[in-house]
Amino acid sequence: TFAEFKAAGGTISGTVNTDKAGTYTVTYHLNGFEDSATVTVLENETSVAAQNVTLYAGDTWSEKDSFKHATDKTGAELTFTEFKAAGGTITQTVETEQAGVYDITFELNAVSDKATVTVLLNQTNVKGENVSLYEGEAWTEEDSFKRATDKTGAELTFAEFEAAGGNVTHEVDTSKPGVYTVTYELNGVTDTAVVTVFVDQTRVSAINSTLYSGESWTEAASFQLATDKTGTELTFAEFKAAGGTISGTVNTDKAGTYTVTY
Repeated sequence: TFAEFKAAGGTISGTVNTDKAGTYTVTYHLNGFEDSATVTVLENETSVAAQNVTLYAGDTWSEKDSFKHATDKTGAELTFTEFKAAGGTITQTVETEQAGVYDITFELNAVSDKATVTVLLNQTNVKGENVSLYEGEAWTEEDSFKRATDKTGAELTFAEFEAAGGNVTHEVDTSKPGVYTVTYELNGVTDTAVVTVFVDQTRVSAINSTLYSGESWTEAASFQLATDKTGTELTFAEFKAAGGTISGTVNTDKAGTYTVTY
């Protein structure tokens, strides 16, 4: 054995520097006999490169995202999977839910590289606002949208909110009185608003009038009563101020039957 060879007075000449590529000769001597061997030290072409990554709290991240490239001892390029299969190791303490700067180190064959993972504060914010209307009135999702900001804290219009991936869920039916919930969501942040649809209590009542030609008549004379959407009684002046209209003409100088619609 090698141990017995040395115990019997065997000697070895020649040196090998394993840190330096080259061809080295080693000679073994015993009792006047010798033999030589060649030790070839190849260049170790292992390389590892990591890359810095910036994300926002709550974003998805994996170790692969910070891996740029690697080569093995022969210089062959390695995928992330091959890097790990070749014995590559990774040390990191990244917490994607907490803002901060984290180190991650990739190592293969004693060659290493370090990168940082910067987790920024997620400033996403969404705010809805309650809306009340009467049945039959127009309503859009934008009407209950108050404000939103993206991850960077930039203010978003409703169109920008939608373009950024914002979602709106609701079952609002303005033709049916009721209380409806509208939920706005962006980047996992949500807010809820209420849309209340009231019964439309608008009512208009006219009365028939009879007069003789030449007598005076006004539109107010055939107006009996009206209520607005809230059910509040309106005078004729209030009826007109509220947008009430009157169609039809009456010629009091000519006998006949005329229709007036309020």
